Amino acid sequence: MESTYGGMGAFLSGLSEEQLSRKAQVPLLKETPLGEYPTLGQLAGALINFQNDHVQQLRNISHS
Repeated sequence: MESTYGGMGAFLSGLSEEQLSRKAQVPLLKETPLGEYPTLGQLAGALINFQNDHVQQLRNISHS
């Protein structure tokens, strides 16, 4: 899992501000805080936060 996150981090760190600011239309996200037109940076941040939350939930379950 760490190598996957490392690869994602390496990829994202190589992107310019212009690339991270590009918007995508994602109708499924219309009713979320990201909105229908999130930037690549916003999407990446949301995915990373989601994964971190999931890992924390798994840790909590394993310690129960």
